[in-house]
Amino acid sequence: IGEDNKAISQFNRCKSLGLDVLPTKFYQLGITDISEMLTDLYNQGMKQGMLHENFYQCFMILLYKINDEYELSNWGHLTMMSLDYKIFAKVVMNRLNDVLEKNNHVQ
Repeated sequence: IGEDNKAISQFNRCKSLGLDVLPTKFYQLGITDISEMLTDLYNQGMKQGMLHENFYQCFMILLYKINDEYELSNWGHLTMMSLDYKIFAKVVMNRLNDVLEKNNHVQ
């Protein structure tokens, strides 16, 4: 299974929509076709040193949690990114986890 296929399959199907407004389920149902396109997109961006402009855009809102609403520490943030960004981040995280696991077995 490809790295992006693995990353896509790790997402919850009910995950909230990102800026691209595409649900995780959309990616999971077309995993083979989308996986190839994402791999090409990521590889091209890595070669050029930059991915498409929308890749870097996000929408952030503050959510009130508890207690005094005038205290900044009582607020949390929610950041909405496109799902292709989240998939790329998951691929990188999985790679780092693999390295860490191998390192732990060597010691």
